[in-house]
Amino acid sequence: MRVAAVMLLALVAACGEEPPQAARLSDADRLVLGRAVAAKQAGRDREVAEILAELLARTPPPPEAQLVAGEAAYDLGRYAEAAERLTDAVARLPSYLPSASHLGFAHYKLGQFPQAATVFRSIVAVRPEAYKAHYGLGHVALAEGRTAEARASLEEALRLQPDYLKAHFDLGRVLQEEGRLEEAAGEYESVLARWPSHGEALFRLAQVRAAQGRQADADAVLARRAEVYALNEELGGLVQQVRAGTDAAETWQRIVLLQDRLGEDEEAARALRDGLQRFPADPGLAELQRAGLGTAEPDQR
Repeated sequence: MRVAAVMLLALVAACGEEPPQAARLSDADRLVLGRAVAAKQAGRDREVAEILAELLARTPPPPEAQLVAGEAAYDLGRYAEAAERLTDAVARLPSYLPSASHLGFAHYKLGQFPQAATVFRSIVAVRPEAYKAHYGLGHVALAEGRTAEARASLEEALRLQPDYLKAHFDLGRVLQEEGRLEEAAGEYESVLARWPSHGEALFRLAQVRAAQGRQADADAVLARRAEVYALNEELGGLVQQVRAGTDAAETWQRIVLLQDRLGEDEEAARALRDGLQRFPADPGLAELQRAGLGTAEPDQR
C-alpha cells in the first residue's frame, strides 16, 4: 500500500508534463491530492472520495483525482468504479500506464478477462520488468484454462520478482493441474512459509497430499486450515468493533495476538501500531511491543 501511494504522489507531482487534455493543477488542487494520497497511504481508503469530492465533481474530473480515487475504489472492492476511473486516468494521464496493474485486476475481478489481458499486455509492452503485469497475464490465462501460457507468464513474473507469493501460488495451481504434484506442493509450501494464513494454499496442499496417498499429512494441513478459519472469524468480529467505534484497548490486544497466531507478523505489527496510536497509555499493548510484536518485514504478496 505504501509503495502504491508513493507512486501516486510522484505521478501527481509530475502532472505538468502531461498532454494538453490533462489541465495543469493549481497549488490548492495539489494540496487536496496530497491529502488524499496521505489518507490512502495510511489505509483510510474510505476517506479518499470525500477528500477529493470537489475535484471529482468537475467536468471532467482531473485525471490525477481519478487515479487516486480509482486506486482507493479498488482497495475497497468497488471494482466497476475502479475500472471506470482508472480507464479515464490512463487515457488522460499516460505516464500512469506502466503502473496501471490495478486497472487490469479490476477488469479481472469483474470477469472481463479480455480487457484485463489487454491492460497487462499494454503495461509489459512499455515496461517489460513489470512483474505484476506478467503475473496478471498468467492469472488471466489460468482462469481461461490456458495453462501453458499461464506457466510462461508466471515464470517470467517470478524471474523478475522471485519472492512474489501470488505468482508462486498460481504456479502451484498450474503444476497441480498438470499432475506434477510434488512440485505443486513445493510451491504451496513456499507460499505458506511466508503467508501462513493463506487458506486456499492450505486447502490445495491438502488436496495434493491426499492425491499422493499421504492422508495423515493432508489431515494435518486441513486441521491447520480449520484453525485459520476460526481465528479469522474471531478477527472479523473484532475488526467490526473497530469500524463501529466500540473498540477498547483489549480489542487491539486480541487483534495483535490473533494475527500473531495466524503467523501474520506484518499485520500484527500494523495492528500494534494502530492500537498504540488509539490507546497510547495501555500497558497491555506496551507489553506486546516489548515482546517483539512491533517489528516485521513486508512480504511480496
